[in-house]
Amino acid sequence: RKEIDMGTYAVIEDAKVTNVIVAESKEIAEDVTGRTCVEYTETDPAGIGWDYDGEMFISPRPFASWTFDRAGD
Repeated sequence: RKEIDMGTYAVIEDAKVTNVIVAESKEIAEDVTGRTCVEYTETDPAGIGWDYDGEMFISPRPFASWTFDRAGD
């Protein structure tokens, strides 16, 4: 039996992750969902409700007072 290499993809709508799926390719993921899909990994994770800024996934703020510091300062 041939092993199929699958990827995990975030489904993006209005810069938000609305779903996550497993598919053989980005093209298949986008064909099935009709939306933009972006592959994610354990080192660059994503989840439903996260933001996507076109380069990276950003998890929701745990507290309203927290802000995202891209530079890590």
